[in-house]
Amino acid sequence: MERKKRNCQESIIQQHFIQWLKLQYPRVWEVTASFPNQGRRSAANASRMKAEGLKKGIPDVVIFQPSKGYHGMFIEFKHGKMVVSPEQRQMIELLTNRDYYCCTCWELETAIKELKDYLTEGYMTSYHC
Repeated sequence: MERKKRNCQESIIQQHFIQWLKLQYPRVWEVTASFPNQGRRSAANASRMKAEGLKKGIPDVVIFQPSKGYHGMFIEFKHGKMVVSPEQRQMIELLTNRDYYCCTCWELETAIKELKDYLTEGYMTSYHC
């Protein structure tokens, strides 16, 4: 039961972040998506999703907005004592090595700060090239 509660809290933090993003940076929100890596599903559905390209370790949210020399930003949301899995650690390393900005956030405020820092000095200029 504790695991289910933690996943729910992680989801709530992520939902609040997406709502905040839509209000504060609507043009960035337009190019933001999430990956449905969590959740219970049938074996057949899980197999189909893997065949379609779903991979373990992909961070929760991707923002397809270049800034500060990065191609985009990935955010992994966690709650409480949840830890980054080996698959997540490996994927974050692969993405970082390919010039994507990656961060892990345990609180909404941290995710907001990370995004603001990421967008500083590059957000507006990318629309006016």
